[in-house]
Amino acid sequence: LRSVELYWPYWRWPVVVVLDAESRHDQWLGLSMLPDWVDIRFAPAPLEMQSWPPIDHAGSSGARGWLRAAHSQFLLDKFCSTDFIAVTDVDTVLHTFVDEEIMFDEDGRPRLMGHDMPWFPWSLLAVQLPPGIELMAHLPMVMHHGDFAQA
Repeated sequence: LRSVELYWPYWRWPVVVVLDAESRHDQWLGLSMLPDWVDIRFAPAPLEMQSWPPIDHAGSSGARGWLRAAHSQFLLDKFCSTDFIAVTDVDTVLHTFVDEEIMFDEDGRPRLMGHDMPWFPWSLLAVQLPPGIELMAHLPMVMHHGDFAQA
């Protein structure tokens, strides 16, 4: 959240962190470790989660955590009431200031960005991190609140 604190206008656009309701670790994290400007929400485990196949993904061997995180992104509208939702991930590092001119076009529509990864090392350099670190540099992705109802 350090890069969010530095670059995201959290005093204008709320920051919501959704954690696992049944996780004692998440309860501890949410109640004692996150800054006051973060709106903390606890999501219950999906009822169907136990029927999901365990998968290996980026270091989580035989777990369903990655699937749960992906699943929860379809439900982000349940945790806020803003017109737009900026979808991000736990390993996202913002590397520039965020404002309306960057996030929206002249007609108020969210800008969508596509890219190829060769510029990724420049993101690390911008935030003074060593090469070889893996993180998301193409988020947040801004979506209209109503788009989630269709998912």
